[in-house]
Amino acid sequence: MLAPLAVAAGVSIRRRPYVQNVRRNRATVRWTTLEPGEGSVVVSGADRVERVIAGRSTMRTSIQTLLNFTYYQHEVVINGLSPGADYSYRVRLDGEDLSRDSDLTFRTAGANAFTFLAIGDTGTGSDEQRRLAEQITTERPRLLIHTGDIAYPAGHYEAYENRYFDFYHATMRRVPFYPCLGNHDYLETGARPYLSVHDLPLDNVPERDQGRYYSFDWGDVHFISLDSNDSLYNAVYGTGEMLQWLEKDLAETKKFWRVVFFHHPPYAFGRHIADLQSGLVRSYIVPILERFAVPLVLNGHEHSYQRTHPLNGMVYVTTGGGGASLYPVESSNLLAASASRHHYMRAEVDGWRLTLRAIDIDRREFDTALISPPPVLAPEGAVNSASFTPVVGRGALVTLFGWQFSPETLENGGKPLDARPGAVKVTAGDRELALLMVSPTQVNAILPPELQGPATLRVTTPSGSAEVEIEILPVAPALFSVVSDPLGSPITKASPSAPGATVNLFATGLAGFDGPVTAQIGRERIPARLVATGVPGLQYIALEAPYWLGSGAFPITVEAAGMRSNVVLLWIRS
Repeated sequence: MLAPLAVAAGVSIRRRPYVQNVRRNRATVRWTTLEPGEGSVVVSGADRVERVIAGRSTMRTSIQTLLNFTYYQHEVVINGLSPGADYSYRVRLDGEDLSRDSDLTFRTAGANAFTFLAIGDTGTGSDEQRRLAEQITTERPRLLIHTGDIAYPAGHYEAYENRYFDFYHATMRRVPFYPCLGNHDYLETGARPYLSVHDLPLDNVPERDQGRYYSFDWGDVHFISLDSNDSLYNAVYGTGEMLQWLEKDLAETKKFWRVVFFHHPPYAFGRHIADLQSGLVRSYIVPILERFAVPLVLNGHEHSYQRTHPLNGMVYVTTGGGGASLYPVESSNLLAASASRHHYMRAEVDGWRLTLRAIDIDRREFDTALISPPPVLAPEGAVNSASFTPVVGRGALVTLFGWQFSPETLENGGKPLDARPGAVKVTAGDRELALLMVSPTQVNAILPPELQGPATLRVTTPSGSAEVEIEILPVAPALFSVVSDPLGSPITKASPSAPGATVNLFATGLAGFDGPVTAQIGRERIPARLVATGVPGLQYIALEAPYWLGSGAFPITVEAAGMRSNVVLLWIRS
């Protein structure tokens, strides 16, 4: 029989307070009791002291949990927190303080360097699991990634209570755990207890799959948890959406680091070398990860430690030595390191570098790896910054899209960035280009006005380089937008111009051009003139909006030296 772990103020506490789903501005606190009542949390930090009332759900015996008692799960979601801030909390039931533990604290996600832990295949209740759990309490990570198989032999409530919360409560009360589903977590239960005991990010996940896969940001890292069990199977056979969700999620993130974790390793060198689910992962998940240049993938399932060499730019680490009986590791030229040891991993994220440390049950660091991924250019490579086409002119602004350019975003109000030794550089041959903006996924550069014809653009970072071939034309006008005057505000639907007013087209690709420029609105051609901006790479084209225009949005292009620009809209209100 499962007994209460603690008694405080006459209340039997079954599951001690633990934090979940901590982000930049929110956190969840949960706990369970054997008695009902109104739960609440008092949270304290430098910016607040606040009491938040808990929601409560009743978990009945044989109907839901198969336990021999009914318990009550209390949950408080705390919003409006400050990024990178420390908070303490106390839990109450009917006004009585239940907080027997002194270290009820957490820190929200911030922008600085941080450490996270990873562990997998834990839930057997073994002495090795207990010893590793005790070691983890001495660490000070910001979060912990669990690579699945939290519950053994099957994913029942009893296994989560006895072999998860009872083992890790000293860490979980201050560190959020972000797990993924293992095959044992599904076994006999369809993962219902797993979904019940966790509060996981729900953003943009289809309702029926919420909790089975998810993503979240912490510092410079975008974490993605996938379900390599039912959700993958359903997606492969056309009844689930996880693969489409994954593609969209990776396309939208702008973080330098992307860390993806799921249970079944695509490259397994042990007992599961021919596992069907690993084959599905290799066929359906890996191509998506490669397409978006994901640098690090974490897995479990193999009860060992395995780290590959970079495979198409990605390092795969299996961390499945969290407490279950160990499996031998077969040799492979794809492996950089391996060990059949009980262990957990420490990962230290700091700018361009992510350092992995594998730590065994005797606190020995038996493998260390530095990941510092080189820049990778997206298929579109370099494009015109205004039209987003490959057509670029002399002295134009050019944008390079890709991944792993810089862990920080640097801008200077539209002016060229100051040179930063050792940071991002873009060159064309032996010419270093001025940069207007640098971010993890984008670099905006200014082409030299004298450069023409075929050119190789190379982006270089402290971790490596990537290059793309472009053709620079003598003239290639491209339009960003329409503004009221060279220093004015954009002309939009909410802020239109008037017939007869002078408007300016914000342009690039006309460096050094002194020939005629014409604009076309509908079928009408209108004289225009170039206006110097004093900003390299940018020009204004001035024209008068015809009096005959009525109200509405009018497509407008310009032509110079026989080259026509892209289309922008001129909004007019008569």
